[in-house]
Amino acid sequence: MKKNLLLSILLICTCLVSYGQVKVSGKVISSDDGSGIPGVTVLLKGSKVGTQTDVEGKYSIVAKKEDVLVFSFVGMNTQEVTVGEQTSVNVSMSSDDNVLSEVVVTAQGIVREKKALGYAVTSVDKKSIEDRPQA
Repeated sequence: MKKNLLLSILLICTCLVSYGQVKVSGKVISSDDGSGIPGVTVLLKGSKVGTQTDVEGKYSIVAKKEDVLVFSFVGMNTQEVTVGEQTSVNVSMSSDDNVLSEVVVTAQGIVREKKALGYAVTSVDKKSIEDRPQA
């Protein structure tokens, strides 16, 4: 009798915890060419629960109806979508115009200011890459 009561209480608690949760899936594509973007981070806002898109840009995550999904990727604008009654959320991400202005790469893996480096520093600008001759 006690075993059945304990099993019933456990089953009820499990149902209450999973109540209101739904499996949300979808695809993240680039607004530039419509292709799927692999490696996009999909997080539940305000938590550490998340996933990443696969090679085709597809993902799935368990969320509640009031949760907000945050889609982020380097070089793309971050987007937020409320789950609501949807079970399929497809997102089109656009390129971010605010790109990195400069990157300092050191051989030792030590991060330093450009002025503090004691060895040769070379800058490659956009124009020198664009004006290279094509074979």
